[in-house]
Amino acid sequence: MKTVASVFLSYGSFFGLNHPLSISLLFLCSMLCPLTGLTGLLAASLVLLIRRLLGFSRDSEAIEVINGLLLGMLVGSLYVPSVASMFLLLFGSILVVLSTAVFNDILTRTYKLPVLGVPYVFAGCVLISLAQTFKLALLIPGSAFTFFSLIPVPELSWTTSYISGIGSIYFSGTVLGAILVLLAFLASSPYLAILTLGLALVIAMTLQLINIPLGSITALVAQMNGVLTGAVIGGLYSKPGYRSILIAILSALLASILSLAIEHHLWSLGLPALALPFVIATYAILIALSPARGGAWSKFWLAKPALPETSIEEQKIAEIRGVDQTSIAVRLPVNGIWNVYQGFGGKHTHQKEWHYSIDLFKLNDNKSFSGDGSNLTDYHCFSQPVLSPVYGTIVDYCSHHKDNVPGEVDTLNNWGNYVIIKLDTNGFLVLAHLQQNSFKLNKYDRVVPGQELALSGNSGRSPQPHLHMSIHRDMNLSSQTLPFHFTHVVIPSGQSQIYTLCSRPKESESIMTPTRNAALKRAFHLNVGSRLQFDTNIKGKENSSVFDVVLDPSGQFYLVSDKGAYVAFSLSDDLVAFWNRQGPGDPVLDAFILSVGLSPLIEGQACWYDLVPRHLLPCNYLVQTYNQLLNPFNSCTKSKLERIWEPLKNNWSQTATQKIKSVSGGTITYTSTAKLCESLGLVALLMKENDKTILTATLVGQGRRADNGIPGIRSLICRENQSIAQTD
Repeated sequence: MKTVASVFLSYGSFFGLNHPLSISLLFLCSMLCPLTGLTGLLAASLVLLIRRLLGFSRDSEAIEVINGLLLGMLVGSLYVPSVASMFLLLFGSILVVLSTAVFNDILTRTYKLPVLGVPYVFAGCVLISLAQTFKLALLIPGSAFTFFSLIPVPELSWTTSYISGIGSIYFSGTVLGAILVLLAFLASSPYLAILTLGLALVIAMTLQLINIPLGSITALVAQMNGVLTGAVIGGLYSKPGYRSILIAILSALLASILSLAIEHHLWSLGLPALALPFVIATYAILIALSPARGGAWSKFWLAKPALPETSIEEQKIAEIRGVDQTSIAVRLPVNGIWNVYQGFGGKHTHQKEWHYSIDLFKLNDNKSFSGDGSNLTDYHCFSQPVLSPVYGTIVDYCSHHKDNVPGEVDTLNNWGNYVIIKLDTNGFLVLAHLQQNSFKLNKYDRVVPGQELALSGNSGRSPQPHLHMSIHRDMNLSSQTLPFHFTHVVIPSGQSQIYTLCSRPKESESIMTPTRNAALKRAFHLNVGSRLQFDTNIKGKENSSVFDVVLDPSGQFYLVSDKGAYVAFSLSDDLVAFWNRQGPGDPVLDAFILSVGLSPLIEGQACWYDLVPRHLLPCNYLVQTYNQLLNPFNSCTKSKLERIWEPLKNNWSQTATQKIKSVSGGTITYTSTAKLCESLGLVALLMKENDKTILTATLVGQGRRADNGIPGIRSLICRENQSIAQTD
């Protein structure tokens, strides 16, 4: 069954499609001409069998199988079935496996380029040359049985001409083939479907302008190569946006024009262009616009190819979690509650080059000082510790200027006493108006976030004690400032506090660094080898779930369920964060992610916001589809999380709330509650749909899983919260 599944999944692997409906539609498209489809299926199976016989790892299995599938469909579309053609197919399958290994070493490991369809192109050219040598009989056009005549499709000649090249990707260059491919894309990625359709229309109009007859083999091959290139570049390898769409269109046109030239030269040799224009154009774009070019291209490409919706989802979640490619994340340079004296674009001095600057001071009962404010020591922020907000190196400082009498300024030395830190990433951070002779380090010293640097003062152009902070492009203090944001901060709100990983506070707003809670970190019990066992009840059905904490060779932690589902996570002294949920359905793991997906490890009652993938919510397919149609390019939903301490139960209760639209026009509210105990960890999960409980999970065992030389230990949790160690 695993072999059948591997072959079946390969139909969508070229575009990263894994939705069952997408794969089924692509399979159906390939079978519109049964002879072509079955030959492709045979070749894909042969490739998989050869790989298994050779004992190859599964690292590049998907790309090899799809190359074998395309090669088989090529043979099935050209030659009459015979013993010679089957021998050719077997030889081609071997060639795909061996050449993929070679191209993988040369292209991927050496030059960091994807293999794409290179094995198919290489093996296809070899097989066609051999077929000419063997004098294989060619299929007479129209002689092979197809399902086209059995499926009534309205004759729309302009539609057929303009989009049929899309179906040619799976050797069905017809309007029906194109519709099936587009529907397959639509099931997994509306963005990719719309992009593909747009590319096909642009290419068709371009071919028409240069007098290439639409519907001809030449036009179909050119359109197929162009659509492939644009879809891969703009839909899988680059970050979605206007720039990626523009580059996708240019890439598609480049591949289409290359196809015309290549076909002209190869035709005399009796060879078709196949996917060679796609390969050349894709490599040309990847190399010419590589991150090494710097500028916008350094942030244009994805670290790992993904569907546009997945990229957008990860980008939005990253931004709300403080990862913003357009802004530098820094910690607060002070302890306690501080207020914004002047923010970005402040009307006093934060204009033009100094737009991205912030001034901080302390208020108490809406006053920055006590007494009459005539002395520096009257001011709440004077002589307070100034901390490093970043990792970096001190490259310059000044500490000899006197602190001004309140109300006076030193216009000759605008910055007063200051320190400049060269960030490890990008830019030069400036902290200014420091107290005279308070600097505690030396030039070229390394600093880390939270390390004390100096004391806040009132030197330079400063009428009252405050702290100036900005990040500049270079060491020149008059150079352009760069955008930044504070991460891991809280905003006081009555008895509670609003936690955020991305804050750009405005004038008069309060902000502070939260206090760490070491006990809360211990409550997560996410050490390598840890095992958690739960008794579950999902909509009345009782079962059990087991979670293991594993560490992969790259150093990434995962929480893996016994259902095969898994999610990546990181755990620091400040927070725990989960992302990249993969694998089959597992409602218990999903409830866990929803309730604790982002959890700051801070003291006190807290509230914060996150984004979660909508597919984690336990709503039916109809509701998911409806919400996807309402927000076609956004697969996330907002999540509000709150945590309180329950002293009588001696645990924390953390609840996440998400809302989505119902098909009837109302709103469905999901609440997921996690109970966290310092000694036992996650002791319970509860999920409700509106007011109805749909899932419960209760911790019944914990410990470590068995490993080489280490016996598995589990603790059985009794009702009195006692445990008895047992060996698995």
